[in-house]
Amino acid sequence: MQFTGLAVGVGALALLVLWLGVRILWRGHWFLAWLRGSLGLTVILLALLAGGLAYDIHSYQQQQQGKRIAVLKVGSGDNDRYRVTLDDGRNSWQFLLDGELWGMDVQLLDWHGLASLIGLQPGYRLSGINARFLGIEQQNAAQYPEQPLARSWWGLDVWQGMQLAGGSLPFVEAKLVRLSFIPLADNAEYGIEWLPTGLQAKPLNEQARQALRNWVE
Repeated sequence: MQFTGLAVGVGALALLVLWLGVRILWRGHWFLAWLRGSLGLTVILLALLAGGLAYDIHSYQQQQQGKRIAVLKVGSGDNDRYRVTLDDGRNSWQFLLDGELWGMDVQLLDWHGLASLIGLQPGYRLSGINARFLGIEQQNAAQYPEQPLARSWWGLDVWQGMQLAGGSLPFVEAKLVRLSFIPLADNAEYGIEWLPTGLQAKPLNEQARQALRNWVE
């Protein structure tokens, strides 16, 4: 009986508190204030989201066949560790790479359907540079096997978001284009260009041409 009495007492107290709460809320103007504040915060968050997406989209450049998209310069190496400079016309990076060969990943937004019909052109962004050794042990011991290039604001990445959604939407597709591995050599310079078959690195000086000849042979 005592627990029943306690339950009744607590239940009566709960009803009393509920009645007081409803009475206070009914008389006040809290709901409109809460609604206005919630709406304002939602609009601000949407504005920040749109700003982040705009920043991310701005990092892409229009794809043009035959256009040089970047120049990579290799410094003097020390035990297969090279200081590399990369310039895409907008940004310039300097970093270290460990390896005998280097390659590049490029994120591509390829418009299709209605977006293509209204004239939107594919856009690309340099995603990362990676290097590799021919030997497995050397590759496993490498300290600088890759360097990321793409940066997004607050993690708002259009390309990554599309990948999570399956890589394609009704009007755009997110693709990854890779440049095959090319020799790293002291003071070599390469120009990276779009060709109908994909990305290609062209030697810009004798060191690069000699490195490619040695690699082919």
